[in-house]
Amino acid sequence: MLGIVFDTSTERGVVAIVNNETILWEEHLPVGLQTAQSLLPRLHEGLSSLQMDIKSIAYIACGIGPGSYTGIRIAATAAKTLAFACDIPLIGICTLDAFITETKGSFAAVIDAKIGGVYIQKSGKGENPQVCTLDEAVKLLNDIETIVTPNAEKIRPKLEALSSPNRWNWEENYPSCQQLAKLALKQIKEGKEPTPFELLYMRKTQAEIEKDNLQRPLA
Repeated sequence: MLGIVFDTSTERGVVAIVNNETILWEEHLPVGLQTAQSLLPRLHEGLSSLQMDIKSIAYIACGIGPGSYTGIRIAATAAKTLAFACDIPLIGICTLDAFITETKGSFAAVIDAKIGGVYIQKSGKGENPQVCTLDEAVKLLNDIETIVTPNAEKIRPKLEALSSPNRWNWEENYPSCQQLAKLALKQIKEGKEPTPFELLYMRKTQAEIEKDNLQRPLA
């Protein structure tokens, strides 16, 4: 089954064309949070290189966050547009679930949540993704051996300052397009309705927080 998968929720955006779980074409987008200019042009290049018409695609799957507010919306807008134009299923995948490792042992995906602390998903624990403060994160990651993240340079010093140097193994990586495809196919093969396409912001923006503060009655 041919599909298009992508994620732009973090600094490390990815886009791929897949056949089942086989990657036919994949592109790592320029590192940063300015992926709007490159996502669709790169996808067009991929389709052209495979001499493939987008009408042959059976589904679209994309990361729905958490992560950058702008990045999440970029992927969502592109995914909705393509799915509507091609009249094919649209599948949302939690971005944290797309980070994997080949290292043995327990691991967690961690994404910077800016003023909100960090977003965390512990693999194989049956837990939902969480947003928590740095202090809470250190406690939550106590049983974790490896942390996978798109930006270790930012997150590692914050967590190790509250714990100890070399407390965890660190892997800085992109979301896995193969994992995105695997999770999308799982939904399709199980015959269930696709996960509701509700974006996982998980916290308010600074602007929303300031607006709430202004609206609070004075004591």
